[in-house]
Parts: sequence; structure tokens; C-alpha cells
Amino acid sequence: MTPEWLNIEPRDTSKKIYTDPLELMEDLCASFYSSASKRDKMDRFRDFRKVFYGSSEGKRVLYEILAWAGIYRPETPKVGDIDVNRVFEQIGRKKMGLDILTVLTNEPNPERAGVVHNKKE
Repeated sequence: MTPEWLNIEPRDTSKKIYTDPLELMEDLCASFYSSASKRDKMDRFRDFRKVFYGSSEGKRVLYEILAWAGIYRPETPKVGDIDVNRVFEQIGRKKMGLDILTVLTNEPNPERAGVVHNKKE
């Protein structure tokens, strides 16, 4: 019997695999700004929920991001190991993880869901 972890679906060869990070960023920016001239908070909420809660893969990726962010670890380093730059790095990582959780867990009021980003000029 084949182990479950070996039962991997074949990769979709129609999707582009990026080897150049700049090319990836250009494509991400192009898709973000071409999708609509305005993007409101409700769109962002739905996008995040679809990506992170829409599949078991998305949930695993979310867990990994939150683990990297260290949101479940204490911010305070051990006495004697205090490095200000490292503390600020940890706080920044934690803030990013908490920002993602905030978007996922707080559904905006449709009447007050204002614009998040305007189209790039």
C-alpha cells in the first residue's frame, strides 16, 4: 500500500513556475491593479477566506505563516539576550501574522466597507 504522503496530485503544467522573484512581483502587481479600479474591505475579506480556508492546503499554509510570525510565542526575550533589532523584528513578524488573522476573523460591515487601495496611477 502506498503511503498517503506519496499520493500527490500531478502538478498543473499550465500554471507558470517562477524562478525570478522580480518577475513574480511584476505579475502579482499587474494582477492586483488590473482586477478592479477599487478593492473594498469586503473583497479583501472574501479573498483571504477563500485562499486560507478554501482548502486543506490553504489552512496548512496559514498555519505555517502564523508559526513563522511567532504569534503564539512570547515577545520578550530571555534576560541577557536582549537585542533591540531582534525584538523589533519579532514584533514586526507578529504584527503581520495578527494582521492576517484580523482580516480573516473580522467580517466588515457591508455598509461601511470602504476602499482598501485605489488603482495605481
